[in-house]
Amino acid sequence: MNAQVFDFRRQRASATTTPRILPMDVDLPTRPRVNTWRHFAVRQMGADLCYVALRLSGWLAVSLLTTLGLYVLFFMALGNMSAEGFFAQLANLGDRFVAADPTRRSSFMSLVTTVSAILFLAVSIARLRSLLAIFSLSDPAGKDRP
Repeated sequence: MNAQVFDFRRQRASATTTPRILPMDVDLPTRPRVNTWRHFAVRQMGADLCYVALRLSGWLAVSLLTTLGLYVLFFMALGNMSAEGFFAQLANLGDRFVAADPTRRSSFMSLVTTVSAILFLAVSIARLRSLLAIFSLSDPAGKDRP
């Protein structure tokens, strides 16, 4: 079978547009450049906003994971730093949560929310310099730069 029979886009495109061949001594046609500095500034601002958004979301993700890691550390400490004790404490908490009435569950969840907010705030204060580095204009110091 002929494969070109099924490629309708290529046949139509080649039939309507024929490539122009220019002599070597003729300048290439150019498009007029209108407001190139404005387009450059808009693209630069968009790139900067994307960079800040990505860095800020990374900072938030690391802070949140650190906060959750503090909960893991707390339950590890309750379980004498062993995996068996850790999972025993989690099972105890889960059993008590399931057996509690809805009023106590909601009061426990509000307590967990408050403690989580305080822990996140503490972690955020500890990581404040890295947050401010996101918004600074100077290049970050790397291993190869002083």
